Order: sequence, then structure tokens, then C-alpha cells
Amino acid sequence: TRVAAAGHSQGGGGALMMGRDLRVDTVIAIQPYTRGPRFVPQVISDLKGPLLLLSGTEDVTAAPDIHQQPVFEQSPVDTTWLNLRGATHLAPMQTGGSYLGPMTAWLRWILWDDPVPAPLFEGDNCVLCQQDNWTVNRKAQSQ
Repeated sequence: TRVAAAGHSQGGGGALMMGRDLRVDTVIAIQPYTRGPRFVPQVISDLKGPLLLLSGTEDVTAAPDIHQQPVFEQSPVDTTWLNLRGATHLAPMQTGGSYLGPMTAWLRWILWDDPVPAPLFEGDNCVLCQQDNWTVNRKAQSQ
């Protein structure tokens, strides 16, 4: 059995906190709010599995430069940060919006070892890297 922790906003912060648990294979943090009184920033350095970090350029609630960039910079694991142009904090609500496809592909790739979604995220010409609506930042870490 493989496990992912995922959440949006404060739930994204909670998913990051769950990522230090060895039972969690990957984390998807959707516009995580990381400045609340219950979020412990030190947990970022304790992440155990790959991280998909999602943000929106028009998010003023969990602004990417304040809430996601520090997570990306401090993450000790393979991290893919996707920033959706024009997206507000409410963009992923209800159906997942434009975030749904990348999240589903990530879970298939990481949890199921399905190689089909890998080109979305990997390589110099990754599929998401070529799309105008996404800014993609990646870093690989030896684990």
C-alpha cells in the first residue's frame, strides 16, 4: 500500500506536516498556507518523499513568494513546483480546476509507478514546462 498526503491552504500545510511520516510516500501541497500558528516550518526539512507543490500567481491568501517559495527552497526531497498563471486561492475548489490533471498524473506516477505521466514533469522539455499557463520549478535531491 502506498499513501499520499494532500491538502489545500491550511490543509496543504497539514499535508506538509504529514510528509515527515515514513508511511507517507508523497505529498501534494495545494497553495499551502504556511504562516498559521499551528504550522511548524521545521517539518519541511523532515519531508521523506517527493513533493508536488502547487500555487497560483493571483493567490493573495497564500501568496507563492511568501508561502510556497520557502517550501521549495527548503525541501530536502525531489520537488516539483507548479505555479498556475492567473489562478486565485479558490481556483482548485470544487472540481480541482486546472490543478486536477497534474495532481492525478503525479499520483499515478509516484504511487502506481506508472511511467506514462513522467514526461509531464521530467526532462528539459517536460510537457507542463511547454505550456504557457504553468511556470515549472524542479529540483532533485539525493535521498
